[in-house]
Amino acid sequence: MVCIMAWGVYVRIGGLSERPFWIDEAWVAYAVTHQSYGELWRQTELPMPPLFAVTTKLLGQLVSPPELGLRLLPAVCGIACVPLIYPILRTVRIPRIIAYGGMAMCASSPVMVYWSRELKQYEVEALFAVLLALIVFRVRSCSQPQGRWLNRMCVILLCLLGPWFGYGTVFPTLALLTLLLVLRPERGDRQESVITAVLGLAALGVSAGGVWHLAAAAQASNPALIKFTSPWLVDPLNMHSWLRAGAYAALSTAITVFPVDVLVTHVQGYEGIALIAIVAAIVWLAVLIGLFGWPGRGRWAMACWIFLPWLMLLSASIAHYYPFAQARMMVCVVVSIVPTLALGVTRIARECSLVLTGRGRPGLVAGLILACVPAIYMIHVPTQPERSAYQDFPTVLEVLRHERQPGELVAVTLLAVPCVRYYADNLCEPMVYMPTTAGTLPLANFDSKMWAVETVQRAGSRWWILANGNPGDRHRQYLLQTAQQHGYQFKVVAEAGVQSDYGLAQLIRVQGGFR
Repeated sequence: MVCIMAWGVYVRIGGLSERPFWIDEAWVAYAVTHQSYGELWRQTELPMPPLFAVTTKLLGQLVSPPELGLRLLPAVCGIACVPLIYPILRTVRIPRIIAYGGMAMCASSPVMVYWSRELKQYEVEALFAVLLALIVFRVRSCSQPQGRWLNRMCVILLCLLGPWFGYGTVFPTLALLTLLLVLRPERGDRQESVITAVLGLAALGVSAGGVWHLAAAAQASNPALIKFTSPWLVDPLNMHSWLRAGAYAALSTAITVFPVDVLVTHVQGYEGIALIAIVAAIVWLAVLIGLFGWPGRGRWAMACWIFLPWLMLLSASIAHYYPFAQARMMVCVVVSIVPTLALGVTRIARECSLVLTGRGRPGLVAGLILACVPAIYMIHVPTQPERSAYQDFPTVLEVLRHERQPGELVAVTLLAVPCVRYYADNLCEPMVYMPTTAGTLPLANFDSKMWAVETVQRAGSRWWILANGNPGDRHRQYLLQTAQQHGYQFKVVAEAGVQSDYGLAQLIRVQGGFR
């Protein structure tokens, strides 16, 4: 267990302070460092849970460098998920060796490692799901009155805090409380489980209603955010919409065990989608084998924990009501797959061992080894930045400070705005930022071509562009094309980071022009 925990800590913390914030992290970092605690509680521009923002700001003030301090909350939550898998499986009477396998798979699961290393709330949501699952399973198996009261208070506390740390906690919380409400407990009085579920639902309703009224409703009403989240919503009469939602669900499943985003870099188009679907199908098959071969009690409880959040998320997506229904980012609905997947893999290995050797013990050991396989391709995550988005804006900004002459204009394109705002606070004017909302999104009905024309008209004989090198950034292309039409020539002076689908930090010098 100590080795598994040490490994889990290493892949989540190793090299974390050395990787600059990329665009999706930088807008969070800028918001929490430039707004007061009171403003973070009630801000409605960014899709960010209030208590997550406040806690992140506090940790950023206490721990340095900021790349570590601001990421510390998701990192700690990701680390905490690893040992909690063990008591969950032991509570439902799973053998120790299989429980260790569940821990090992959780420690190396790509989706859990990646989100532990990123300044977002998704791993915090996963921890709430795991904590609540542990308490609910213990409520169902606890026969001591004092234990039931302690568990009940923990359920209420988690329901009260969850939505304030992560909006996605609603789905696993509702699923687990439904489990308490519907299924007969393993021990004790059914009435106790029902009372606990009702109190939890009441606490969740109060909490979700409060955060909705304070911040989430206004965040969700942002037109740019509505447009951005629409691909994750389902039109029940549109087959293409169902296929798109299925592809996102398959990706969410596949990255529990394999870094599919790295693989599809070399396999594009329909071949990449097919590969993701195959990996997801294998994962779900192993999960079903784990459920059907469940050796202890709690099979139906685990099935509810696995499938109900997905069904609730699907229902919300069809209803077009829940504002942050992005399944590919909701680790809290896939975290339940990990321990059951480890059980399924062990079950398969045990059956093969029985056929080949007539003994099951070697199969259990082989299953534990197989559960550790994801560690092979996760070992480089702390030392190789190409395993995740890596945009080194501090380096290109340093080049700009040395090369730029006083008064020269700097234009910042859409996908570079969050990083430049965070890392270039002391950069001299004139600076022209493309307007953004909800973090990295253009304003609704914003005319980026007109912005490009106005920016070029303001520029002198030499000026600069800070951009994200993503070739799909049409706003960057508009600005470059407009500059070219006005007789300017441009040259990429500096690039820093790792080239990927996310792009890398880029500094462009623009010279010439005619009036």
